[in-house]
Amino acid sequence: VWTPAVSTSGRPLPRSRLVSHTLFPEVRIKDPRWTLATMQWGQIMTHDMAELQF
Repeated sequence: VWTPAVSTSGRPLPRSRLVSHTLFPEVRIKDPRWTLATMQWGQIMTHDMAELQF
């Protein structure tokens, strides 16, 4: 848990901020509350979807 994440080849993974700015360079969210709300919504959805039985 405390060690940095690595890829399947053993190389270090890029930082999430770098990936975000590379994929969406034109998006600049100024309001930190919006960013936090989006993160919380995503976590709720992810956790709910993980509990679904197919």
